[in-house]
Amino acid sequence: MVVEFATGFAYRAVTDKVPDQPRLTMVCGARATLVLWLAGQATPGTREALRSTRERTFGGGISLPLLNSAAGLSFEPRAANFAFDLIDHPAKHNTAAVTANWAELTAPATTVDRAAQLLGVKAPPAIPEAGQVAGC
Repeated sequence: MVVEFATGFAYRAVTDKVPDQPRLTMVCGARATLVLWLAGQATPGTREALRSTRERTFGGGISLPLLNSAAGLSFEPRAANFAFDLIDHPAKHNTAAVTANWAELTAPATTVDRAAQLLGVKAPPAIPEAGQVAGC
Protein backbone atom coordinates (compact mmCIF):
# COMPACT_ATOMS: atom_id res chain seq x y z
CA MET A 1 0.00 0.00 0.00
CA VAL A 2 2.94 2.34 0.56
CA VAL A 3 3.81 2.17 -3.14
CA GLU A 4 0.25 3.12 -4.09
CA PHE A 5 0.34 6.15 -1.80
CA ALA A 6 3.84 7.19 -2.93
CA THR A 7 2.94 6.88 -6.61
CA GLY A 8 -0.29 8.86 -6.19
CA PHE A 9 1.52 11.55 -4.23
CA ALA A 10 4.29 11.76 -6.85
CA TYR A 11 1.71 11.97 -9.65
CA ARG A 12 0.00 14.88 -7.90
CA ALA A 13 3.34 16.64 -7.31
CA VAL A 14 4.44 16.23 -10.94
CA THR A 15 1.16 16.94 -12.74
CA ASP A 16 -0.74 19.04 -10.17
CA LYS A 17 -3.74 16.81 -10.97
CA VAL A 18 -5.71 14.03 -9.34
CA PRO A 19 -6.14 10.96 -11.59
CA ASP A 20 -9.55 10.57 -13.21
CA GLN A 21 -11.87 8.17 -11.44
CA PRO A 22 -12.75 5.40 -12.02
CA ARG A 23 -10.18 4.75 -14.71
CA LEU A 24 -6.57 4.09 -15.52
CA THR A 25 -4.67 7.26 -16.40
CA MET A 26 -1.78 6.90 -18.86
CA VAL A 27 1.36 8.80 -17.86
CA CYS A 28 3.91 9.44 -20.61
CA GLY A 29 7.32 10.95 -21.30
CA ALA A 30 9.39 12.72 -18.70
CA ARG A 31 6.41 12.97 -16.37
CA ALA A 32 6.09 9.18 -16.23
CA THR A 33 9.78 8.79 -15.49
CA LEU A 34 9.68 11.46 -12.82
CA VAL A 35 6.59 10.04 -11.07
CA LEU A 36 8.11 6.56 -10.84
CA TRP A 37 11.50 7.89 -9.78
CA LEU A 38 9.96 10.04 -7.04
CA ALA A 39 7.85 7.13 -5.79
CA GLY A 40 10.96 4.95 -5.77
CA GLN A 41 12.75 7.48 -3.57
CA ALA A 42 10.08 7.41 -0.84
CA THR A 43 11.42 4.38 1.06
CA PRO A 44 13.49 1.27 0.35
CA GLY A 45 10.24 -0.70 0.65
CA THR A 46 8.56 1.44 -1.98
CA ARG A 47 11.50 0.96 -4.31
CA GLU A 48 11.32 -2.82 -3.86
CA ALA A 49 7.53 -2.84 -4.32
CA LEU A 50 7.93 -0.97 -7.62
CA ARG A 51 10.54 -3.47 -8.77
CA SER A 52 8.29 -6.37 -7.77
CA THR A 53 5.33 -4.88 -9.64
CA ARG A 54 7.50 -4.36 -12.70
CA GLU A 55 8.66 -7.98 -12.63
CA ARG A 56 5.03 -9.12 -12.67
CA THR A 57 3.96 -6.78 -15.48
CA PHE A 58 3.96 -7.79 -19.13
CA GLY A 59 4.89 -5.50 -22.01
CA GLY A 60 7.53 -3.40 -20.27
CA GLY A 61 5.24 -0.75 -18.84
CA ILE A 62 3.85 -0.70 -15.33
CA SER A 63 0.37 -0.11 -13.94
CA LEU A 64 -0.51 0.64 -10.34
CA PRO A 65 -3.81 1.13 -8.53
CA LEU A 66 -4.06 4.17 -6.30
CA LEU A 67 -4.68 3.88 -2.59
CA ASN A 68 -8.36 3.65 -1.60
CA SER A 69 -9.51 4.59 -5.07
CA ALA A 70 -11.00 3.19 -8.25
CA ALA A 71 -8.28 5.00 -10.19
CA GLY A 72 -4.88 3.80 -11.30
CA LEU A 73 -1.84 4.96 -13.19
CA SER A 74 -0.22 3.28 -16.17
CA PHE A 75 3.28 4.19 -17.34
CA GLU A 76 4.64 3.77 -20.85
CA PRO A 77 7.42 1.14 -21.16
CA ARG A 78 10.29 3.40 -22.23
CA ALA A 79 9.61 5.94 -19.49
CA ALA A 80 9.31 3.12 -16.92
CA ASN A 81 12.62 1.64 -18.09
CA PHE A 82 14.25 5.04 -17.74
CA ALA A 83 12.79 5.52 -14.25
CA PHE A 84 14.24 2.21 -13.08
CA ASP A 85 17.62 3.14 -14.58
CA LEU A 86 17.50 6.36 -12.52
CA ILE A 87 16.39 4.54 -9.37
CA ASP A 88 19.53 2.42 -9.66
CA HIS A 89 21.80 5.52 -9.77
CA PRO A 90 22.81 7.51 -6.69
CA ALA A 91 19.87 9.72 -5.75
CA LYS A 92 22.07 12.69 -4.86
CA HIS A 93 23.03 13.38 -8.51
CA ASN A 94 19.49 12.86 -9.77
CA THR A 95 17.97 15.03 -7.05
CA ALA A 96 20.11 18.03 -7.95
CA ALA A 97 19.36 17.65 -11.67
CA VAL A 98 15.63 17.14 -11.06
CA THR A 99 15.46 20.20 -8.83
CA ALA A 100 17.34 22.35 -11.35
CA ASN A 101 15.12 21.23 -14.24
CA TRP A 102 11.77 20.70 -12.50
CA ALA A 103 9.73 23.02 -14.73
CA GLU A 104 10.81 21.36 -17.95
CA LEU A 105 10.71 17.81 -16.56
CA THR A 106 7.12 18.27 -15.43
CA ALA A 107 5.94 19.86 -18.69
CA PRO A 108 3.52 17.58 -20.57
CA ALA A 109 5.49 17.75 -23.84
CA THR A 110 8.91 16.84 -22.39
CA THR A 111 10.08 13.54 -23.86
CA VAL A 112 12.16 10.78 -22.33
CA ASP A 113 15.06 11.80 -24.60
CA ARG A 114 14.90 15.41 -23.40
CA ALA A 115 14.65 14.28 -19.78
CA ALA A 116 17.82 12.23 -20.23
CA GLN A 117 19.60 15.31 -21.58
CA LEU A 118 18.42 17.42 -18.65
CA LEU A 119 19.50 14.77 -16.15
CA GLY A 120 22.86 14.21 -17.84
CA VAL A 121 22.37 10.49 -18.43
CA LYS A 122 21.92 8.21 -21.42
CA ALA A 123 18.34 7.69 -22.61
CA PRO A 124 17.03 4.14 -22.78
CA PRO A 125 16.81 2.54 -26.22
CA ALA A 126 13.79 3.41 -28.33
CA ILE A 127 10.96 0.90 -28.35
CA PRO A 128 9.82 -0.31 -31.79
CA GLU A 129 6.52 1.15 -32.93
CA ALA A 130 4.76 -2.17 -32.39
CA GLY A 131 5.60 -1.93 -28.68
CA GLN A 132 4.38 1.64 -28.23
CA VAL A 133 1.53 2.31 -25.87
CA ALA A 134 -1.62 3.94 -27.23
CA GLY A 135 -2.24 7.34 -25.72
CA CYS A 136 1.40 8.39 -25.45
